[in-house]
This record gives sequence, C-alpha cells and structure tokens, in this order.
Amino acid sequence: MAALNVKRRVALFMGDRRWRRLKALRDKFITEPRLRHQRMVPAKVGKITVKAPRRHPVTRFAIDQPYRDLPVGFAAEAVGRKYPGASFVDIGANIGDTAAMMATYAPNPLILVEASTIYQDILMQNVAILPNVRRVEFVFVSTDATPPSGRLRHWGGTAAFEPSDEPTIGATKRLPEVTDDDTMFIKIDTDGFDFAILRSSIDWLAQARPLVLFESDVPTQDLHRQALETLDALVGAGYRWFVVWDDRGYHMTTTDDIGVLRELHTWLHTRRQTVSSPQGVSNFDILCAVASDRDVVDAVTKAYLAMTS
Repeated sequence: MAALNVKRRVALFMGDRRWRRLKALRDKFITEPRLRHQRMVPAKVGKITVKAPRRHPVTRFAIDQPYRDLPVGFAAEAVGRKYPGASFVDIGANIGDTAAMMATYAPNPLILVEASTIYQDILMQNVAILPNVRRVEFVFVSTDATPPSGRLRHWGGTAAFEPSDEPTIGATKRLPEVTDDDTMFIKIDTDGFDFAILRSSIDWLAQARPLVLFESDVPTQDLHRQALETLDALVGAGYRWFVVWDDRGYHMTTTDDIGVLRELHTWLHTRRQTVSSPQGVSNFDILCAVASDRDVVDAVTKAYLAMTS
C-alpha cells in the first residue's frame, strides 16, 4: 500500500504524459527483457502440461488457485457437447494455458489470438502439443481496422492495452474477422479491453449468437460505466443468461436478471476503490448465452456445482 501511494505521488508530480513515458521506457528496457529471458518450466493446466516462464502465474495456480480457469473448461465441454463441430476462439491466448484448459474438456478446433510479441514464441511451443488448434493469429483485436493509439504494457504473466504517445500496436482485426463460420464459443481476456471489443461487434454477436466468456474488471469509474453499457448491449443483442465466477474460479451466480449483474459490478467497483488487499475478488469471469442456449448454461452450472460440492 505504501509503495502504491508513492507511485501515485510521483505520477501526480510528473504529470500524466511524462509518467506514461517513464513507464514505457522502464517496460522497454527492464520489464520486457526480464520477461523474455525467464527460464521455462512445466505447468499443468487441466490434463495438459504446457511450458511457462518460471514466474508466470499459471505455475502457481494448481496449488493456490485450483479452480481458476475451470469455468473456461466447463463452458468448453458444455458448448462442445451441443455444438460438436463448432470452433472456439481464444482472444488473449497468452502462452496457451486457457487453450490447454479448453482442449482438456473438448475436442473442438481452436482459433488462438494473441497480440503480445513476448508470448508468441512460448504460445507456438505450446500449440505444438495441443491436439486441436485450427489456426493462430498474432493480431490485436480492436474496435476497428485502425491500430489504437497505445501499446501493450506487460507485467507478471499478462499484457494490457495502455494509451501511449508512441503507439506500438501492430496489426489489428475486429472480433468477427478472427472467427469463422463455425464459431460458437469465444473467450476474451484482454485486461480491460474486453468491453470495447464486445460493444464494437455487438451487431455481429446478435446475428452469430456464440456463447461468450469474458473478463470483467472495473477498477475505475470509466471501466465500471463500460461494464454496465456492455451488459446492456449484450441483453439488447439477445443474450439472456449469465454465469458469473470470481477471479479464482468460484461460482457466484447464474441468472437472467440484469439487475443482479449491475449490483455485482457496483459492489466490485466499490471494493476495488476502497480495499487494497490482494486476497479478495478483483474481477469476474462472465459466461453469456442467448435464450436458446439455456441448456448449455444449466449444464455448465450443474457440472461446476457438482464438482465443487
């Protein structure tokens, strides 16, 4: 907490623009080289052992967060059972860990999408051991064909979009462009850009009607607003059923009541603003389905509750 306060004070003193530039330089010359040169170790994800950087969070999940990413696996299993020929799209594939979880639970073909150059080599090493990858795309999934003015900021085992005076985002595609005609399940985890991706392709979602599992993180007032707008847009596009897990994979609710989702997000936003402990909930994973896929939602919920009971 003290370190966080110091950073805030330095940022206020320097001003937003100079502070962002300082962070960009630190990431370029310190953080990113460290990430690129970490020793690789095995990490068990589902029933598949992937390669991971030594300090990547996935190396610890099996021990201290055993339910994390299980929602992805359970959702893949239920969707694959109903739509056996459908493709699954993993946006924010990272090193391939969530793809390994999906492959553990379903044989459906996978389309993996990752924008970070740091994780590309590792992802391709893990693709070689995954049994059902259809294709891999190294692009940034954006709201339009023009690269946004920003960069990917790396820390830990993730990368998030951050506005920048020196944009470094490479090739971009919109959500419909990384899917195919068979796509019926989309997992999105882009650390804060999920809302923009979904809202910009809401008309396509209303027509294609795939099940969508995305990460909802609302630490700022702007992201809280975006989350509520995204939920309203999904309901307007025909999505009726929602399954919510916390960031460690514990089931919170299965509901068709948008009011419940709004209240949960308001609670999460308030908590993120007032509580500094890393032990609590920091984000949600939300599975969204149209009314005709209620059977998939029921199957996911039933299987998950049976496992955790």
